[in-house]
Amino acid sequence: MRIRLQHLQLINKESIELIEFAERLSFFHGEMSSGKSTIPALIDFCFGGRFPRTPALTSELVSVQLRARLGDNDVLVERIPSEANHIQVSWETPDGRRFQVSAPLRPNANSLPIHGENVFGFSDLVLALLGVDVIKVRKRSLDPDSSLVRLSFRDILEFVYLDQDHLDSDFFLLDQPIRMEKSQDALRYFVGYMSERLNDLQNEQQDLRQQQRTKREAVAQIKAFLARFDFGSEEKIAVELEALLNEARGLEVELARLRQGFRPESYIADEDRARLHDLTAAIAEIGEAIEDLHSRIREQESLQSEFISLKFKAARTAAAHHVLDDVDFELCPVCGSGLVQDGRPGADHCYLCKTPDAIRRPAEPSAVDVIRQDLDARIADLKQSTARHKRALRPMLAKMEQLKLNRRMTDERVSATARSYESEYLARSRQYERRLSAIQERSGLLERIRAMPAEIEKVYAEADSLTARINELRRLIEEEEASLRSAELNYKSIEQNYKEILLAIHFPGFTDNDVIVINRRTLIPEVLQAGDERRSWTFYDAGSGGKKTLLKICFALALHKAAAKNDLPVPRLLMVDSPMKNITPDVNRDVFTNFYAELYRLLGTSLADWQVILVDQTYFAPPDTIQPSTDRLMRRDDPENPPLISYYRGA
Repeated sequence: MRIRLQHLQLINKESIELIEFAERLSFFHGEMSSGKSTIPALIDFCFGGRFPRTPALTSELVSVQLRARLGDNDVLVERIPSEANHIQVSWETPDGRRFQVSAPLRPNANSLPIHGENVFGFSDLVLALLGVDVIKVRKRSLDPDSSLVRLSFRDILEFVYLDQDHLDSDFFLLDQPIRMEKSQDALRYFVGYMSERLNDLQNEQQDLRQQQRTKREAVAQIKAFLARFDFGSEEKIAVELEALLNEARGLEVELARLRQGFRPESYIADEDRARLHDLTAAIAEIGEAIEDLHSRIREQESLQSEFISLKFKAARTAAAHHVLDDVDFELCPVCGSGLVQDGRPGADHCYLCKTPDAIRRPAEPSAVDVIRQDLDARIADLKQSTARHKRALRPMLAKMEQLKLNRRMTDERVSATARSYESEYLARSRQYERRLSAIQERSGLLERIRAMPAEIEKVYAEADSLTARINELRRLIEEEEASLRSAELNYKSIEQNYKEILLAIHFPGFTDNDVIVINRRTLIPEVLQAGDERRSWTFYDAGSGGKKTLLKICFALALHKAAAKNDLPVPRLLMVDSPMKNITPDVNRDVFTNFYAELYRLLGTSLADWQVILVDQTYFAPPDTIQPSTDRLMRRDDPENPPLISYYRGA
């Protein structure tokens, strides 16, 4: 899963703030309350997380945009704090196609796809853009008969974004009963305990269970319906059928007597000719209207694609303004001549155009946001208009089918009229024919109903026959799970990496004689002192908050290192907020130095394809081999190193 974050843009009430990310390493450091931790929190917010309700964001933020590459797609994610249930996503595919959707965070069971056939919400969309098929897991992992649910991108992100709030309080949610199973499922997916064949077998098993349940429910409903209308007895149906057949034979005899001896009159009624002409004209007229609607829909969809393209251009323009706004001109941008200095440094006028400051138009930091909102409004209008046209198209198509049916029936009636007899007994003949038609319809219904008991037994037999296949699938699933030997090797790789990293950072109390074992049931790593199971301890026994922080970060590094070596489906992105939380760099200097040295060593070797975002109070410079990288110092009252929202001076 290749994710590359490019920049984060904050649209505030009085400014637009652009935070750019380096391809390899971005390090944000500085004093408290400068907005450092808000940066990864807003990235998480754009990926479906909760809004970080800091005083600054609550007071000033209007919207936030995240520009990134997901797989091979150029993606723009936009989110407004007040819109808690939807995220607007625009993207451009490698072949130049552009799309925009408003993706729900929690689609319900009756939701329609928002893109393609299998994308129903934001999580499905992100996985699809990353080129990952829908991942399904058991709702209750310990219940083999549990239904399958989708594994969310949020569950995967738990191993990518290590936030400051939970860095020393939970171990990837593996101790929380509600969230535990999803985190376990994500780890199992990473290491390969969910193969494609296993997923197919589980999906087939769920489909067969649903078919079996549907068949049995259908049988119960049919029986209740028959009993309600007194059709439950096959004998009663047979008696009514016999009476109807006797009446039909009598009517046929009367019709034959009426038709004997009457001379045929071969003519076509004038009203039928006029009716055929009117229907043909109406069909032609509505056909033209349908074609016109199709043309309008194509035009509006094309215009919608152009507006989405403009949004990308506006985002790029805002980024360019952020870079160029503070440029000082030494030469005239028109003719290239040197600027004439008037000898009045600090004069209250523009040094380039000499316009007095008093009459200069104030900057409009929210202009880009106005353009974005205007484009969004236009795109929404086009979508609504296209939807209206499509809704208008459906009744017109239905009317077209009805007109064609009427013309066909009129044509058949004209043909029948040309072949029929006209006599003084025509009214009685038609009466007999109508009754015969009603008898035939009623008889057909009774015949079908009389066959229902046999069909019910057939459906029952089909439902019972599915049980054998369901049991077979259960056996195949158990065999497939047992045959996933590569998953066990990946667990071993993570254990070995975890031990190597803990030794490299000189983790307090951990020695080369200690053994790391990942509990296969809870998936929580245990440290066996000198290999003795009776002297084991875990993250929850570490005691010190600083040690817990290191244990969690080192496990994440071990997982990502195993992913790089064994090509596991782990996102190539790692965000850590305050790796030195509860660790004082000046007192614990060795731990501080060893940790960053090991982290940068991994970035230069195993994790060379990873993008890493770090947030910490103290800056530890990476070696020159890790490029491109960037760092940003953030202080509340330093214009040269401003906080996240440069003008904000609140709490």
